[in-house]
Order: sequence, then C-alpha cells, then structure tokens
Amino acid sequence: MLVLDDSGSMTDHTMPETLPVSLNTNIVNRTYTLNTIYYNPNITYLPWRKSVAGTIIRLPETPITAVYPDDVALTGSCNLLTNTGCVNINEVRDNNILSFHVPLNSNNNILDGGQYYRYLLNSNGTAERRTWNGANWNTVDANYSATSNLSWTTLKNGLPVTVTRTVTEEFQNFANWYSFHRTRNKVAKAGASEAFADLGDNIRVGFNTIWNRDTYPIPVNGNDEGRFIGNNRDTWYIKLQDAIGSGFTPLRTSLSRTGKYYQDINNLGKDGPYGPLIKTEDAPNGKLLTCRQNFTIFTTDGYWNGIDGGGGEGPDYTAPGDADSV
Repeated sequence: MLVLDDSGSMTDHTMPETLPVSLNTNIVNRTYTLNTIYYNPNITYLPWRKSVAGTIIRLPETPITAVYPDDVALTGSCNLLTNTGCVNINEVRDNNILSFHVPLNSNNNILDGGQYYRYLLNSNGTAERRTWNGANWNTVDANYSATSNLSWTTLKNGLPVTVTRTVTEEFQNFANWYSFHRTRNKVAKAGASEAFADLGDNIRVGFNTIWNRDTYPIPVNGNDEGRFIGNNRDTWYIKLQDAIGSGFTPLRTSLSRTGKYYQDINNLGKDGPYGPLIKTEDAPNGKLLTCRQNFTIFTTDGYWNGIDGGGGEGPDYTAPGDADSV
C-alpha cells in the first residue's frame, strides 16, 4: 500500500519548512543548496511515468512556453518567458528573468549569497552568468559564454560526473522541473511514479492518502487476483497523480487506518486485502491464502500535527497502546 501525504504543506515550493537566512544577498529560495527542491542543474529532470493499457510510458516534456503552473496537477499552461498564465512567477525570476544560483567552486559558506553564480535564462533563448559585486548582480561574468554548452559536475555512486547540455536543453530541463518537480507534492508523485513503474506482475498494490481521499484498495475482485497489471496499474497511477493537497497532516491516523485494513477489522474476507478465495484440493470452494507479506510505503514531507485538538489527527485516531505487553 502506498500512502501519499496529501496535506496542504505538500503544495509548498520550498524545503525544509524553515529556510535559513543567507548573507549579503538573498538567494535562499532560488538555490538548491538551501531550498532543496528548487531547480538543480546537476539533475536531469524527467516527466512522470504513467501506465496506459498496462504499459508504462513517460509523459511528454513541456516546452518552457507551456509548463504546468498548478502545484499538484498537470493542468493549465504557463509561458515562463513572458509570464503568461503563470502563478507565483516571481519565485523563479529575478527582475523578470528566470534564474537559479550555483555555488562558486571556492564557496566555503553556503549561506553566503556572495559566493554563488547567478544564472539567467533570458527570454530571447540565451543564458548568462553573473557574480555578486558586493552591491548587486550587475557584473556579467566575462569568462563565461553560454552560446554552446553548459556543464555541471555532480556525484554518482560517490564519483564526480559531468553533465553537459546545450542552452536549449537547459531551458527544457528547467521547464521539466517546473512542470513535474517544483513542489513537495509533485516531487512525491514523481518519485512514486518512477519507483513503481518497475514492479513485476506478481505484486499487489493499493493506494491511499493520509486524508483517505479517492482511495484504491487492492483490487482483488477482478480476474487477475489484484495483481499490479493492466487496468489495475492504470487506475493506481491515475489515483496517485490526481491526488490533491490540502488540510492538516494526520500521519498517525493514516498509518493506523492502513494497519486496520491489513488486520481486516471490517471482516471483508474475500473482498479484503487477502482475497480473493483460492480453490485448493482441501478447499474446493476456495479459501484465503495465509502468510502474505504486507508493506506500507509512506511518502510525506515529515511535518505532522499532534493529536491535541489541532485538527491534525482527528477523531478516528486511537493510540495503539501496548499491544503485546513486551
């Protein structure tokens, strides 16, 4: 069972909850070293994966002139270069130009905004790099030309790897980040979409959210015993990618609810998590299989509300107490 945090904080564009304060010049929101879900050029951002007729595909890229502005859904159309149809566009722009910050090679303090490059993606399709001169970002880096390729160094398996893109490819990478990875909710959906795409057909998978919205219990009543194939896989991906984000964060309630589902406290029997009935020699009318392994995978930003009247856990939560007296 995948449980998605669909609370309001998952629509945020920043991570962690409280960002630090940068020195000299404010770059916090637009650098991946401090706002960990902001655009990071070391990463090649890809659209979400999806299941269509049981086959995993990757959704098409969005051009920078038609990205998805919604915080949770792949809806709407925003031209990042002209600010047409966009929401909260200033979160990604400096003086009306798309921007991101990368530490200088000599950076010895990630909180010092003066020890970063500012990269600008101009509306005419060019890029430039600037440095902080102690008063402003007006100093264009004369040693840098972005008319051909941009190179970034990242780590893979502990070893440095150079990522090289053309300027056009960098614009496309920024657009993919904006459409599919810009908020906590979209990061979670991207990760789950990618991870579950490679599951085999001998796994049974359900979906729920911490608010129990538009749930998808393991579909045991079909002709495929609920396995993660065909329409089951399609429906699971639809539920995941259509999930919204609002409200408090009742994490413990959702985990408790999932545990009770596996416990089958509602006596669903053949319609529950261990269905359907399987015919055997000793049970010609069918019986429930035993010893099925159950797992719950929880995606959350980690910020939750307490049980004491804040509207967080709600009335459905009951602390489990000492269940085994150990």
